[in-house]
Amino acid sequence: MRDFYYWLTYGLHKAQAFKFVRRGSVIPFVNIGETRDIIQPAANIIYPHWQQFKIILQ
Repeated sequence: MRDFYYWLTYGLHKAQAFKFVRRGSVIPFVNIGETRDIIQPAANIIYPHWQQFKIILQ
């Protein structure tokens, strides 16, 4: 599961899913609660199609 969440978070980062919840003027950061709110729905959608998602990442 660690690899799944790593690549899921990487894919969300590349898709700029965290851009809307960033805060901070010098060093942008994301709140852990907002991160969970983004990752959990995506994980529920992606997990059944995990093999296809790995192909997309390549």
